[in-house]
Amino acid sequence: MTQDRVTIADSVSWLIGKHTLKAGGEYNDTEIEQIFKGNWRGVFIFPTSRRSSTASGSSTGSSAGSRDSPPTRRIFELRPAELALFAQDQWFLSPT
Repeated sequence: MTQDRVTIADSVSWLIGKHTLKAGGEYNDTEIEQIFKGNWRGVFIFPTSRRSSTASGSSTGSSAGSRDSPPTRRIFELRPAELALFAQDQWFLSPT
């Protein structure tokens, strides 16, 4: 699995009289890629009871794939972009 991430974040604070104001944000850009290589569902091989034209005999594969079939690749890709913002005000009526 490969994961690449870019994050940008910043915040700022202001002191105004009896108020403390804070604001900020964060942006995340994540790219996720995962490759499921061949025969990811598994392989079942059953010997056959009849002889084939070759001297070694033969076998049959199930619906999940056979050992002679080319490998299949399944790729899962996801690229979520997330944005978060916040603002906060803290206010005191008196110093105590």
